[in-house]
Amino acid sequence: MNMTNPEYRVNIGENGYFLWVDEDAITLMNVKDTHMICTLTELSVKLVNDEIANYYTNKN
Repeated sequence: MNMTNPEYRVNIGENGYFLWVDEDAITLMNVKDTHMICTLTELSVKLVNDEIANYYTNKN
């Protein structure tokens, strides 16, 4: 699978994930299993986008 470089790398527990984020779509890939990707549902996309925005808003 040919993918562009990910926009984000996040760690959840001991697992790492690459994330590609658009306003209406998010694709993620486990860093240890790069042969499979997952696409999030519309509701999940909104929740993740909100969390990313909150992180950057409250970072300073």
